Amino acid sequence: MTRSGAAWAVRWTREGARSLRTIPPRVLPAILAFAETALATDPPRRTHALREPLTGMRSGNVGSYRVLVEVDPVDMMVWVVRAAYHADVYRGR
Repeated sequence: MTRSGAAWAVRWTREGARSLRTIPPRVLPAILAFAETALATDPPRRTHALREPLTGMRSGNVGSYRVLVEVDPVDMMVWVVRAAYHADVYRGR
């Protein structure tokens, strides 16, 4: 949990929700669980900051898959921008 004990709100962008269609059914529950638990409790510790050209975004690992997020610490909001296989997630951004 955060220092104040409050949970982070996790929201999916349109692109983030659409990216779930490409996730294999056997991996999808793990990605959803990651978003509901790890991202909702402490996204800064469960993700790492990205460099150019994705500065401002963070990435969390779920096996061989990555979940790209934007974290708003003021509003305690996490926006899931994309989820994909590690070799594909950073392309086209």
